[in-house]
Amino acid sequence: TGIPIYDWTFGDGGTSNEESPIHEYDIDRYYQINEFEICLYITDDNDCYSEICKPLFIELYSLWVPNAFTPERGFGEETIFLPKGKSLSNYHLQIYDTWGNLLWETAEIDPFDGSPKLGWDGIYNGNLLPQGVYVWTIDAAFDNNTTIWKGKYYPDEKFKYKKIGTVTLIR
Repeated sequence: TGIPIYDWTFGDGGTSNEESPIHEYDIDRYYQINEFEICLYITDDNDCYSEICKPLFIELYSLWVPNAFTPERGFGEETIFLPKGKSLSNYHLQIYDTWGNLLWETAEIDPFDGSPKLGWDGIYNGNLLPQGVYVWTIDAAFDNNTTIWKGKYYPDEKFKYKKIGTVTLIR
């Protein structure tokens, strides 16, 4: 009986005194498995106390694909087209020109963290291609092929996930 006092802990330093709180976790957007212990402590007007704790597992698989790069004017990662992700077990990236000619491809994954290993530098047949828009396709899977990458997320389109997109080479 009485009005209870709620005290939540979310396992990441976050807390709340609301009855039904909403809490957001800061998760690595490429890939991360996180385990948090969520606890609720309740005390009522008569000093009756109760608590319950439960584990929460958050597993996120994602592949982020940039939309532009600048081989001649950028610094570091800006100079190559390199998607970002981790724990990939299968990965195949292809770059095409406007007419559907294959310009470059890779399937190399870093053996230590499963991230894409090679990026495209805009070179074809030994020459830097002109500024323009090029088409990419990616097939990828995570965690020993148990989770297939759906594609890049486009929130305003009918088909929200696509395994094809464009990248702008800026000179």
